[in-house]
Amino acid sequence: MEPFNDFLKFFLCAFLFLFIAAVQFILYLLYNTIEGNLVTRFCDLCSVSNVSVLVMTQPFYGYYINGKAPWSHSDLPLAWLKKELDAEREGKRQNRGFGAQQQDVANGNSNSATTSFEIYMTKQMRQKYDELMQERNTPLV
Repeated sequence: MEPFNDFLKFFLCAFLFLFIAAVQFILYLLYNTIEGNLVTRFCDLCSVSNVSVLVMTQPFYGYYINGKAPWSHSDLPLAWLKKELDAEREGKRQNRGFGAQQQDVANGNSNSATTSFEIYMTKQMRQKYDELMQERNTPLV
């Protein structure tokens, strides 16, 4: 029986691990390039539908998405919505969604309306928020 080299076994395992990680990272980049970032798509959906969302990722930290569309209505006929989205693409409307301010600054437009924010709650604010949510979730008898 041949002697085993522990250094070569370690190198083989490490190389295999790094190779699999690199393949996963490349597939992730390709997917995001083709499909787009899911967070950006969600912010755009909230903006088009005029829905605001509060997402708490930790007890005192989270994100607020102000789902205000530039056209101020959510119940538009599809033809009007398409016209509004085309006007936004041509730069005749404010950009909306996640990262809109960075896009506007890059395009020379400094008066953009940011629609996504990081929020930090104080302990008192979180207690009040929890009270309101508990009142809202209690069944009416």
